[in-house]
Amino acid sequence: MAFSPSATNLPILTTIMVLLGCFFALAWLRDRRQLYNFSWTIAYLLGAAAGVLLAMRGTVPDLLSIGAANTVALLANGVFWCGIREFEGRPVRPFLAALPAGGWMALCFVPAFYETYPLRVAYVALAVAVFGIVCGREIWRNRRRDPLPSRVLALVVFSTHGAFHLVIVALAVAQPHRFGASLQDSPWFGLMVFERVIQIVALGVILIGLGKERAERDMHRLAMTDMLTGLANRRAFFSRAEAALAQTRHGAFILFDLDFFKAINDSHGHIAGDRALAAFARALEIHAGEGAVLGRLGGEEFGCLLPAGDIGAAADLADRVRDYIAAMRMESNGRVFRMTVSAGVAEIGEGGLDGVYARADAALYLAKSRGRNRVELDDAPVDLAAAASDRVRLLGA
Repeated sequence: MAFSPSATNLPILTTIMVLLGCFFALAWLRDRRQLYNFSWTIAYLLGAAAGVLLAMRGTVPDLLSIGAANTVALLANGVFWCGIREFEGRPVRPFLAALPAGGWMALCFVPAFYETYPLRVAYVALAVAVFGIVCGREIWRNRRRDPLPSRVLALVVFSTHGAFHLVIVALAVAQPHRFGASLQDSPWFGLMVFERVIQIVALGVILIGLGKERAERDMHRLAMTDMLTGLANRRAFFSRAEAALAQTRHGAFILFDLDFFKAINDSHGHIAGDRALAAFARALEIHAGEGAVLGRLGGEEFGCLLPAGDIGAAADLADRVRDYIAAMRMESNGRVFRMTVSAGVAEIGEGGLDGVYARADAALYLAKSRGRNRVELDDAPVDLAAAASDRVRLLGA
């Protein structure tokens, strides 16, 4: 946002920046939690204001068309960088963002600098290059945690923008005669105009794409997440479990069910019941660790697939969770209550996920029928038909 084309092309660039600023302003007004859209609004509008000041060169004092214009342009770059950090969930650095603009203002009071056009070009180009490189780094470093397809394009645009301005710096220092008395006298002028237009348009489109990709990902995540517990919902659990089993034919499955959950709702209210479900989900996450596939399958029923475990390891995990829940004290409206959980454990075998789910379900039925607050394995001779017909009565109790 620091270099400008001729008066003929400046209105085009300024108009593009105003339009992009308006777009991001509307996006921010739709969701004011997305502060990065507000930052990008300010950045593009500051860039447009800088373009207006630059276009007035010769009709207003140089203090405005040179000093103030590039100060505003460098501030626009800094605010834009703050928006990138907000997009990535990182704290903004206002002082660092304003530092290049402050340095420019200070140097403008140094005659040797202000009167040497190539030095001014080199300073501004270096600041723009640094902003381009750090913005690219901010976007790229989150690629694993937040994999958005347009990150690659953003990196290319930022890196190219930064590299181009580093070339300008080198030329301004090594061959200052190429820049003449003003930017318009430089043979690089046409290329700079072209690069600026492409960079502004491409980056605006990419930023819009990044926002859209994140919104779509969040919607998909919501559709696959149980909102109360934060675990995968039934659909997501079975999808992830099938994917995990496609990599290995071994493992074990645990089916948990909170005991007398209806009584908790009836005695302490549904809010207490919701808290009990959320507390169990957190306990399951803590004990299961990484690698386990967890989900709320419906009501008070939870699933846990251990792709790398056997039935012994699964039984041990289930028993640790059971002990933890039994020792947990919960409070609702000043009243303390406890809860327990039963679990059925089965090892992956023939029949795949459906088969192991049925066998874990039968083992859970056995745990319920033997008094609850216990873990049972599927090696007991259980009538699966009887288990299927009786489990609704037992689990609802």
